[in-house]
Amino acid sequence: HGVASTLSQVALFSPGWGSGRSIQVAGVEATWIINGVGRLSCLIPAGTLVAPRDLKGMWMFWEHPTAGVWAGTVEDVPDDFTGATLEIGCASMADQLRIRRGPRIESPSRAQAGGLAQIALRTAQQPGRLWIDKFVFEGAGPDLQIEWRGDFLLNVFGTLQQASGQEWRVTTDDTRVTTLEWRRRVGRDLRSSVVIADGYDLAGGRRESSLATVANDILAVAGAEQWQRRQAAVVEDRDSIRLHGRRQGPVTPFAGAVLGASLRRAGLNLLATQSVPAEPT
Repeated sequence: HGVASTLSQVALFSPGWGSGRSIQVAGVEATWIINGVGRLSCLIPAGTLVAPRDLKGMWMFWEHPTAGVWAGTVEDVPDDFTGATLEIGCASMADQLRIRRGPRIESPSRAQAGGLAQIALRTAQQPGRLWIDKFVFEGAGPDLQIEWRGDFLLNVFGTLQQASGQEWRVTTDDTRVTTLEWRRRVGRDLRSSVVIADGYDLAGGRRESSLATVANDILAVAGAEQWQRRQAAVVEDRDSIRLHGRRQGPVTPFAGAVLGASLRRAGLNLLATQSVPAEPT
């Protein structure tokens, strides 16, 4: 989900939550993402800092009155020599998984998705600390098999999430403790049934629906090195085909040795999001 705020206060820290400083900002727009990296952008008065470019790499902490804490790293700071404000862009703490390589192990591993995620974190190729304080893994679901090729942890998590149909998220609380959770999927997709009241939930806007990204026939292949050795599974959504006609998507490889029933399950999980017209959520 995402929120926007006009005037607000954020805190900037050196990595590791050291040397904090609060500053007034404007135009905060933030997103909290499950199975991915959230973003935050805001406007900072240009005269607030002597050397604005030194902001890159600092940690951002912002607390919305209803949505809660957003925490992450300042990533984008433009060079603007004339403007009165600077717009900075930040990536959430889940971005720690994007900049760390996972293990490179010759033999594949078989375990539940949460167990494989733990192996990836425990054996990741990282000379420094991964800035996540707590880990919560829920053991559930069938065993999967994956090859360890030194992919980024974010890519490994994406493969496991698609193959298992489960979910993960990284959150930070008001004491600045960051937690990574791996769990069974919570709730159902209610995009077609939730009623949003005009004037209460929405002040206005425009809703669009497009077939441009719809795929209801997917060829899922295992991520083997040689094409000839890949196992494959074709999955299709018959209801979507009846409504929109057959729309085949590109060949979709799943990194690691995702074989047999696991490969088909991964294709079905992907199909659930791609077989319906894209709409704002």
